[in-house]
Amino acid sequence: MPSHPHESEAPPAEAVLIRRAREARGLSPEQAAQRLKIKLSGRRWRQLEEGREHSTGKPAEMGDAQLAHMAHDVGVTAEQLTGIGRHEAAEILREIQRQERQHKEPAPAEPQPEIPSYVTSENTEDWEWEIWANLLLLTPEEKAWIIAVIGDKRRRDARAAEDGGHESDQRRHVS
Repeated sequence: MPSHPHESEAPPAEAVLIRRAREARGLSPEQAAQRLKIKLSGRRWRQLEEGREHSTGKPAEMGDAQLAHMAHDVGVTAEQLTGIGRHEAAEILREIQRQERQHKEPAPAEPQPEIPSYVTSENTEDWEWEIWANLLLLTPEEKAWIIAVIGDKRRRDARAAEDGGHESDQRRHVS
């Protein structure tokens, strides 16, 4: 006979879902609780998974926000929460995920600089040397873009030379 009247009751569906997901990740309740962005002890995590308070045996219920954070921590999806009837927790989980994506998205890329109109096939070599001389003043992104542009141009010129391109292009790529 159980020592508490609620001790023999099975844990709620969300508690079972959270426990299985936590165990699948190889985490103890204490480890899972430490990873949360909200305050929750390992002891309380255990109570919520068991569905009862240890000291009183009364039901331990997860609030929607608490459940959403726990679900996020152990990889339970919003669809799984909806499937067990925890619609509000599912919506909170979706919002947690949306905010997380928003913080991880890179800033919009700045427009790539355009090649100056004075750069032509006749003076590209001079332009390239000017760029190399000024590379120390540029950001890493600007350097990478310039090196890529120069590399593309050299590859195009080399292909044109192999295909019988202009004599000036051929002279420039002979080593």
